[in-house]
Amino acid sequence: MTQEVKRSYLEINSLKDLKEVQKPSSDYSLKLLDPVNFQLNKFFYKNIGKKHKWIDRLLWEESKWIEYVSNKSVKTYIFKKKMIL
Repeated sequence: MTQEVKRSYLEINSLKDLKEVQKPSSDYSLKLLDPVNFQLNKFFYKNIGKKHKWIDRLLWEESKWIEYVSNKSVKTYIFKKKMIL
């Protein structure tokens, strides 16, 4: 059985095209992952992608992941909600 999968990308071509919005609560943080970490990207792809049937990169070797995350056009951001203990 074949199933069609549609992939969409978020691409920002110009900062002036962004619309200002109210700042989120301080309970959240958004940080650029630096230095790049192919293992984390692979982890996200595998675990988030399960639900969305992302399978094409599951066969990538380590060198392919490193090449991908090393591309200066690829950025990984981590969005977190602070845990209140």
